[in-house]
Amino acid sequence: DNLILAQNLNQAFENANFGLNRAELALIKTAEKTGKISEVFSQISKLREKSLETQKQLKKAFRYPTLVFLSIIGAFLFL
Repeated sequence: DNLILAQNLNQAFENANFGLNRAELALIKTAEKTGKISEVFSQISKLREKSLETQKQLKKAFRYPTLVFLSIIGAFLFL
């Protein structure tokens, strides 16, 4: 709807609240000016995939230390 109202792509994404951060919106704005929209969306996609993978790895890395810590606390409470 926003594109029909003659808003540019950057404003439409910002108003739609898709969860894009400022850097991603800035990339879209630059892409509009340079005409490289498909390349920028591909870049944003890759950055988001990498971010999700990093979050998964971080959660996985903290799983064992958290389990050990909670086990130690449980042992102290039991004794």
